[in-house]
Amino acid sequence: MLPVFILTGLVACASLACITALAGYYFCKVFPLNGESLSENGRYSTRIIRSDDMYQRLVMLQDELDALRDHNRHLRNITHMSSYAEADRKGVGGSPSYDTAEERTTDILTRKALAAEVESHIKALNESISNERKLSEDLMEEMERYHLAYAHTPMTWPTRGWVSSRYGWRNSPFTGDREFHSGLDVASRVDEPVYAPADGVVTAYYHTIGLGNVMVIDHGYGIVTRYGHLHEQVAQVGQEVGRGDRIALMGNTGRSTGPHLHYEVFVQGLSVNPQRYLLK
Repeated sequence: MLPVFILTGLVACASLACITALAGYYFCKVFPLNGESLSENGRYSTRIIRSDDMYQRLVMLQDELDALRDHNRHLRNITHMSSYAEADRKGVGGSPSYDTAEERTTDILTRKALAAEVESHIKALNESISNERKLSEDLMEEMERYHLAYAHTPMTWPTRGWVSSRYGWRNSPFTGDREFHSGLDVASRVDEPVYAPADGVVTAYYHTIGLGNVMVIDHGYGIVTRYGHLHEQVAQVGQEVGRGDRIALMGNTGRSTGPHLHYEVFVQGLSVNPQRYLLK
């Protein structure tokens, strides 16, 4: 019989040989040396990198889309426009969210890239961005029209003083009879400055028996203002004026009981109450 230490050595050698053989078999199965699986592994890595690049592109496109939508929402609030055919906008949902980079690159996006879903999502995002850019242009044009209309709408008092007669029915200061007063009278002193209540163009300056020296300003958008009992003009016929520009001096010309400005507003040729267009 062999000594115990010899038997132990033989067993150890046999065990080592088995382990080495198994390790070699496993290495060859997992990492064969024929180059085919190594090439496949390289293609898999390329897909992972490509998927990660596509994910970054998705994130950038979604960020741009979100920024455009926020900008357009702000413009709509300014112009008081509706959602502007919100239902017609070909929007897509938010960008994909993933808990870990490993999940992002090895699972969902890899599968999406293989199924061409990421390309489809990118195309949809680009279409949405294009729609939002067009919407932004339309909103900017609408905002420009809004500001122009605002600038040309009478909103400020044409002079300083106190209201001596309002728009509407009244007893005539001359005859005592019932009559309709088509303007707003603001009394003060001779040569008190008269200001344009909105942007426009001076279209006339003339004299009548009733209103004395009269100036007319066309503000566009169907709005015209008229100023009576003036002492003299400052702005000339044909001159463009802006809101707050001095256009004339208050007087006491025509049929008048004292220095005041007779102020009228016409919309589409019809007389309206000037106080509706005055900021309180």
